[in-house]
Amino acid sequence: MSRVIVIGAGISGLATAALAAQDGHDVTVLERLSQVGGRAATLEDDGFLFDTGPSWYLMPEVFDAFFRRFGTTAEQELDLVDLTPSYRLFPGHVHPSAAAETSSTADPASGDPGLPEPFDLPEPLDIIPDRAALHALFERLEPGSSKALDDHLASASLLYDLALEHALRTDFGREHRGAAGMPRRVRSLGRLGAGVLAGAGRDPQTRAALPQLPGLLTGSFRDHVHSRFRHPLLRQILLYPAVFLASDPSRTPALYHLMSRMDLVDGVKYPMGGMGTLIDAFTRLALDAGVRITTDAEVLSLRPGPGSSRAITEVVYRTADGLQLIEPDWVVAACDLHHVETRMLPPKLVSVSKREWEKRDPGMGALTVMLGIEGRVPGLSHHTLFFTDDWETNFASVFGGRDARLPEPASTYVCAPTVTDPSVAPEGCESLFLLVPFPANPTLKAGQEEIERYVDRVIDAVGARVGAPDLRSRVRVRHVRAPGDFALNLRAWSGTALGPAHTLKQSAMFRDSVVSPQVTNLLRAGAYTAPGVGLPMCVMSAENAFDALRSLEGRRESEGDRGAEGRGDS
Repeated sequence: MSRVIVIGAGISGLATAALAAQDGHDVTVLERLSQVGGRAATLEDDGFLFDTGPSWYLMPEVFDAFFRRFGTTAEQELDLVDLTPSYRLFPGHVHPSAAAETSSTADPASGDPGLPEPFDLPEPLDIIPDRAALHALFERLEPGSSKALDDHLASASLLYDLALEHALRTDFGREHRGAAGMPRRVRSLGRLGAGVLAGAGRDPQTRAALPQLPGLLTGSFRDHVHSRFRHPLLRQILLYPAVFLASDPSRTPALYHLMSRMDLVDGVKYPMGGMGTLIDAFTRLALDAGVRITTDAEVLSLRPGPGSSRAITEVVYRTADGLQLIEPDWVVAACDLHHVETRMLPPKLVSVSKREWEKRDPGMGALTVMLGIEGRVPGLSHHTLFFTDDWETNFASVFGGRDARLPEPASTYVCAPTVTDPSVAPEGCESLFLLVPFPANPTLKAGQEEIERYVDRVIDAVGARVGAPDLRSRVRVRHVRAPGDFALNLRAWSGTALGPAHTLKQSAMFRDSVVSPQVTNLLRAGAYTAPGVGLPMCVMSAENAFDALRSLEGRRESEGDRGAEGRGDS
């Protein structure tokens, strides 16, 4: 039995720990905070219950498969309901530049006059995973677009299925030793291609799609959608999922249009009691498997053995009782990888240089606001999106690098779980979670006058759109978190809200491996590693890390057996 130390009790840490313990390992989870969940934690205040992070239950088959590994099901562990609508959308007013761009698509030769200017945007719109309803919406806004929608969703569904089979539950066979350089990644790409080709042999539709893959990898999500749809609102509906990837659509590979499969085909579910019940279920699985979870335990350093050793022999952490030390066989870093590399590991064992970190894209930050509201708020669905009129300027504000600034006005997401689940607020009240995509800038913190005034404007804007101009005056509970708070509380690199953006250079085999290329007994799990950000992806990352643990453990035992045979040991 090996001793496995897991750093971090977010969903990837809990999942990795549960799998390792089920496999017979002695597993301890060290969590710096007082509660488990990481980004998916909960907050209770004055009878209001808030999910502090993820609020969309997507890719249910990932959770279903994980629960089955423990002899249970999602239905047994969670009280899941389908959301109707999947979400509500309040369009912005079309910006003149967008209208000009679209009206220029007129084709006099074909008799196509383009779309009318200005556009008549209905408000609000309910999005449901019903093809007839989607056809009606798309045809209403852009006559003739339903065929393009069908093609888009067929492609999205095909790529989604291919990704699940070949590109998500894998670390791409990357070598377990040595720096993960480009040649190895090219070989990984070759292995991925071989796997897809093998699947294509069984499916003519898949084989027909293969020639499109290079363009879907190198082309942008934005250009892919813009070349097929002209109406700004339809483009926004199809491009908004890039936010789930912490990415700007103009820098995200077109391959990720597969995200449309989730909200427009499969729909959205909700676990009654909130997303925290999912964390509770994973915690139960871990504890039942024999995992020990220690909260308020901050890991300070990972110490290697003497000399040129590249194995961690001591994990040093701090609790209320002072400094503690534990000797691991394996370490799983299910926490912020930048923090592990720059604060926990000695310089000789880091796998990403400071210069390389500076080149990477941390993804978007977020301003999150949790509000307990006296009385009810009209006009909101469980999930409601408020788009700005100038969509592209809004993205440029968030993802502008050194030119990034606070978006004004801001696209805003509001989760109102009390629409579905009255248990999360006192009777007759609303529990609201607001999220505004923000630059990943750790100098922006809750409590700063600029940030608090910004929050006031966001609340007022939401109230004005839904017919509740007195919304801010009815706030009973208010909690604000900005990128600097993510950096402080979660040790999030640059204050990133979700994890590194899914640009081409940070996707699939180009994303960090679950196996450290420098430390022989260090594995990584979570949003920084393949397959990426989001709860389902973090669960698959945990599965990948566990598979690597099994493989490396087996290799170590095999090498030990061969050594014993060579020495003539009995």
